[in-house]
Amino acid sequence: MEEKQEIIGTAENNNQMSKSKKLAFFAIFVALVIIIQVLSTVIGKLFLITAPTLAFVPILLAIVTLGFWQGVALGAIFSTVVMVFTVSGYDGGAYAMFAYSPVLTILLIYVKGCLAPVVAGLVYKALKNKMPKGSI
Repeated sequence: MEEKQEIIGTAENNNQMSKSKKLAFFAIFVALVIIIQVLSTVIGKLFLITAPTLAFVPILLAIVTLGFWQGVALGAIFSTVVMVFTVSGYDGGAYAMFAYSPVLTILLIYVKGCLAPVVAGLVYKALKNKMPKGSI
């Protein structure tokens, strides 16, 4: 009887460890998304270039490794960082759009930020059986 309880306890601990690992990886991805997006925006502003959205790399890795909702949550976090730069006026192009139509700007920023990982996740899911290594 005691052996069954130990086995059950071990399974629960393994499941809890899995949740802990997921949470730790999610926290790392959140930090990466914020840091990469802030640096990308600041570097783009300093050198007067349009910086690529490199923050999508950890977002796409998260949707593949952690799951759908974690990817969407990271997309929302990315969108929030973009929104802060837009509303503050640091991103001039987006601020001009925000001044013209704030609701549409907010909607576009969040739809783009949350749908990009969804589309990438669907493409990955469709290709992972046909091209296991190439789908990522």
